[in-house]
Amino acid sequence: MAAVKRVEDLEIWKLAREISGDLCRLVNTTKLKNDFVMRDQISKSSVSINSNIAEEFEIKRSKRTYSFLKYS
Repeated sequence: MAAVKRVEDLEIWKLAREISGDLCRLVNTTKLKNDFVMRDQISKSSVSINSNIAEEFEIKRSKRTYSFLKYS
């Protein structure tokens, strides 16, 4: 298996991006679009999944890998 050079090539990152997009569509097409606090919280948390994965990818410290992926 070849080494992954970009975070965008990780399958887990791709899946997290799909989930984030799905959540965005859900929020924008339901009554949630009028609940600004809930909408913003869902949006921020879905983006943080990819951010945590990307951050761990950049750090590349095996001791911290589990904690970042757990947060995701």
